[in-house]
Amino acid sequence: MLVCLAHGLVSGQEFTQVEIERLQRLGIDHDQLLIAHPDQVMELHKFLEKDRKYRTNKTAGIVLGSVGLATTIGGVLIMTKKNTENGLSRTVMGGGMAALGAVQMGFSLSLFAGANKKKKGRELIPLKWGLETN
Repeated sequence: MLVCLAHGLVSGQEFTQVEIERLQRLGIDHDQLLIAHPDQVMELHKFLEKDRKYRTNKTAGIVLGSVGLATTIGGVLIMTKKNTENGLSRTVMGGGMAALGAVQMGFSLSLFAGANKKKKGRELIPLKWGLETN
């Protein structure tokens, strides 16, 4: 049982090929860094996790903002349609869609703000070792 636990600790500190490629894309040579700072494996894993969260928030913000913009434009187009029948229901439905789109865009702004915060936190980790990231 102790051997299995020790194996889990060692294999948990290894990097997958995807993680190694992501570090290289960001301009970090993980082999050289681990030789200079062998005790900082967990810091590199934290760095990769912050990078993943940054990219996820940024992507979600872009998608939600785009959907919100489309919903708002659709709502405004429905409200301003030049047809006299169902005028009140069209105004209410269009106004509701426009409001929903505005709320979606508001949420996308908070995702962008969170992404920038995670990016700043991500950039602090390599600075401990005197590295710059792309």
